[in-house]
Amino acid sequence: MMRFYFHFIIHVFLSILLIFSWKYNLLILFCVILLLFYGFLFFAMLFVNQIYFLRKFDDFLEEITTIYYFFCNLLMLFLMSKIVNNLFFLFFLALLLNLGPLFISLIKIMY
Repeated sequence: MMRFYFHFIIHVFLSILLIFSWKYNLLILFCVILLLFYGFLFFAMLFVNQIYFLRKFDDFLEEITTIYYFFCNLLMLFLMSKIVNNLFFLFFLALLLNLGPLFISLIKIMY
């Protein structure tokens, strides 16, 4: 039950930050900061996973990065749409970003 509240609070918090950054015309800066923070969390998760006595934090970081992944996909597509005006390319980028974890999971299951 606690995980549900944790996930809900993170989603609400990120949504509120997104709305305020849009209201004050800071959306691009907000997107860049969140993507950098996601990269930091991802590499922290990989680092913590390698050290035995820090693995208790690995589950927490893994849940955070899992929640945060699809939100970062949307932010990345938003930033790419500011640079690239080709909708066909953006469509395939969205497919790649959203279906990438599925294919990686299938490969891990197969081997």
